[in-house]
Amino acid sequence: MPKRILVFVQPLIGDIVLAQSLFKLLKSQHSNVTIDVFTSKFFYPLLRRMPEVRRTFEMLQKPKRENFSGTKINKTIQMFFAVLGLGWNLLRLGLSLRGYYHQAIVLPYRGKLVMILLWIAQIPVRTGYSYSTGNIFRTDNFLTDSRNLDRMALPRTVDKYVYLGYSPETPPAQCGPILMPKLTVDSENADACVKRFNLGTVHPRVIDYRQPSRSAPILALVPSTRYGKDLSRIWPYKLFSKVVDYYGARGWQIWIFGSERDYQISEQVALTAKASVHNLCAKTTIVDAIDLLSRAHLCICNDTGLMHIAAAVGCPIVVVYGASASITTPPLTKHAKILEYELPCKDCRSSICRYGHYRCLTEITPTAVIEAADSLIGTA
Repeated sequence: MPKRILVFVQPLIGDIVLAQSLFKLLKSQHSNVTIDVFTSKFFYPLLRRMPEVRRTFEMLQKPKRENFSGTKINKTIQMFFAVLGLGWNLLRLGLSLRGYYHQAIVLPYRGKLVMILLWIAQIPVRTGYSYSTGNIFRTDNFLTDSRNLDRMALPRTVDKYVYLGYSPETPPAQCGPILMPKLTVDSENADACVKRFNLGTVHPRVIDYRQPSRSAPILALVPSTRYGKDLSRIWPYKLFSKVVDYYGARGWQIWIFGSERDYQISEQVALTAKASVHNLCAKTTIVDAIDLLSRAHLCICNDTGLMHIAAAVGCPIVVVYGASASITTPPLTKHAKILEYELPCKDCRSSICRYGHYRCLTEITPTAVIEAADSLIGTA
């Protein structure tokens, strides 16, 4: 009988891609294991590109009062029945999981619903980190394998994830090397996207990206992050435009990726640059982005989820880090250059610079980015 493991993952692109390192570890540890994942339904297509994952479940969400309409009394009544329905669905789902899974792994995720679901499901081994969400909701009360998080020994997000795949007796220092995420690429879908978005002649990127391609090389840009809201992590669009002009003048194709809420920043890059740009924001799905990034010869981006996707399809990457720290969520690839400007206030993790200067970003020049990129694609 295969060992059946259920994993709860934070519904973010970067977290899900990094979780694949845990999935790979579990597959290497057990000759016969099945891995199912709980996360947002939006990320099902991404998980289907991971051969280690068998099945996905949708994470239940707490109802929000702002989603209801009418008077205050009507909103209260609607909220009551919504909570009642949530409780019923939670109970039904938890009971359906009883007796099936051998282990549940909760990646750092502060969700009370997850803990309640685990308690109802009564999965024999429930692994996760110890923390409190208030009142009785300490994870210790719901987990059978509760671990203290040593941030010094496990500095990166992927380290925290992978460590939960080892036995609790294993010291972090004795854990094996991290297995790099690797997403499955659909070449037919990539060809279809090239035609659909009128991207010209694009051939598959050769294994050795230093060798000349049969078509114009492709530069992928991700100039936004966190839906354009986290300004302290977004390299200014005028600086991105100068990089676009440099590679555009050398005959490169320029593709910009992002969501619908990233469109405005991406359009500013396209309008400011002199070179021709294909703005694919809001046009591609997650799987389209995976397949198109697999054709790119270089990706220049901020610290964002698509950075991890580019790394997982083997695209060389130059990352500009602002208010976040590269030590926490670096791209998991050997072909990456990381640029960050050290300041006393660096790694503040604020969405808006408290001093208003954004020097952690503006001090990184287009020349520095271009030099890093050229050295990356010109050396092994």
